[in-house]
Amino acid sequence: METTYSKVTGTDGQTYLMKTDELTEMKAGLSWKARQLWDMMQDYQAERFLKMAVDKTIAPFLTKVCEPYHQNMKQYIGNGLNETEANEIEWPLLVERAGL
Repeated sequence: METTYSKVTGTDGQTYLMKTDELTEMKAGLSWKARQLWDMMQDYQAERFLKMAVDKTIAPFLTKVCEPYHQNMKQYIGNGLNETEANEIEWPLLVERAGL
C-alpha cells in the first residue's frame, strides 16, 4: 500500500507532515460506528481484516453492515428513546451483523 506525506498547517500555525495511506483513505469515508467496527476487526480479527483491506472490500462491507443500524437508530429516536437507550438495543445487533 502506498504511503504519502502532505504538508499541513495546524491550528497553532506550525507546519506538520501528515502521513496518509490507502487504509487511512478508506477509513476516512466511513461513519463513526463503521470506524468502531473497523478498529474492532483490526484488533480482534486481524487476519480477516487484512484480507478484506487488501481486497478493498472492508469499507463497502462496513458501510452495508451499518445501514440498518443507522436506520433503526433514527426510528428509535423518532419514537422517543434517547440515543444511549437506542444504542444499547442496536449495538449488539450491529456487532453480530459484522461477525464480531
